[in-house]
Amino acid sequence: MTRLFDEKPYLIAEVGSNWATKADCLTSIRVAKECGADAVKFQAFTSESLYGEVGWMHRELPLTWLPDLKDEADAAGIEFGCTAFSPELVAAVDPFVAWHKVASSDAAWPQMLEAVARTGKPVLVSMGAKTAKQETEIRDYLTTLMNLEKLVEMQCVAAYPADFMDLLYTSGYDGLSDHTLGYTAAVHAAQSDDVKVIEKHFTA
Repeated sequence: MTRLFDEKPYLIAEVGSNWATKADCLTSIRVAKECGADAVKFQAFTSESLYGEVGWMHRELPLTWLPDLKDEADAAGIEFGCTAFSPELVAAVDPFVAWHKVASSDAAWPQMLEAVARTGKPVLVSMGAKTAKQETEIRDYLTTLMNLEKLVEMQCVAAYPADFMDLLYTSGYDGLSDHTLGYTAAVHAAQSDDVKVIEKHFTA
């Protein structure tokens, strides 16, 4: 069960790869809860799935940590999320999450969309660097795979950090994946009646 579609914007604290040790991950979960987030999210990838290279290590989250991270989130009273960066990793994180997030880089990858849709869980998709035509194609494809009432389309500027002036939040998106510095963009999005979800990068 998830609070994803409750009335208020659902706030995701995106830890991503902002950790050095397992202890950092556990601390991030507790701090995210203290900050009022509804969910805390990590990333599951291998160097090959994310960068197309083998052996280029960049804080790959050990999958063996997932049970302990989920248990810590449950104990803290915050929902646990983990973006998978390959169809195989979707299967690995699925037992621990109540919804799936597809990164902008994978949003037009049919096999990834199929993998998350098959779980039957809600799906959040970041639309960074996509044209209006591509967004429509992604939505149309997902229509053949899942109930769109479980889909959250996230506006995203695929830059780190993103320039606030490049964001120019517009209606029509269900959520915002915010890569800007500060909190102005997130507060602005929270005032929109369209927005169900706000994801903000977070470091404990």
